[in-house]
Amino acid sequence: MLGNDLLGQLDSANDLLGQLDSANNLWGNSNSGQRRESYVGAAPGPAPTPSPAPTPSPAPTPAQAAASAP
Repeated sequence: MLGNDLLGQLDSANDLLGQLDSANNLWGNSNSGQRRESYVGAAPGPAPTPSPAPTPSPAPTPAQAAASAP
């Protein structure tokens, strides 16, 4: 029983993917003939530089904590 439900959900998801693919093809064809395939043979550029790690926000001071308390 459960297997059939999962297969049905997968089938529905597959149908949605097919619809998305069709919509993507329509969008791609209307974009002056440029499609994703035109980028396949492009020469690789320089490696992207890694983004710096986000700095942690400082802990609130006791006065700020008291002010934000209900």
